Amino acid sequence: MTRPAPLPASLLQTPFAVADARELGVSPSRLRADDLEMPTRGVRLLRAPAAGVPLPVDKTPTARMQRLRAELLERARRFAPALTEDQFVSHGSGSRSSARRSPTPARIGSTCTFLHAGRNLSRHAVE
Repeated sequence: MTRPAPLPASLLQTPFAVADARELGVSPSRLRADDLEMPTRGVRLLRAPAAGVPLPVDKTPTARMQRLRAELLERARRFAPALTEDQFVSHGSGSRSSARRSPTPARIGSTCTFLHAGRNLSRHAVE
């Protein structure tokens, strides 16, 4: 089995838009290779090597909330290249990804909501 062609250095560390990769000369077949994740349509991310990392154990409720917030931010980061300038993370996902506290306890880890001009772009289950 042949190895996929290397990606440009600018695409190695963060999620990237397929359109940006194509502008850099990355072929469509390279963008379908098994070493890339597809968090959403039009976005790719270099797959992290499997590392047999044990599941985290939260020692306190605060530690759990911090871990869940970090996971939410990572999921939002993976979708960001698909968003246009007038799209944004909203609702519970938006409030939990900011430094502000919600006035009421919110369920963490259910969905990421992305809005565009008042309508849902997508609601992705992320549990």
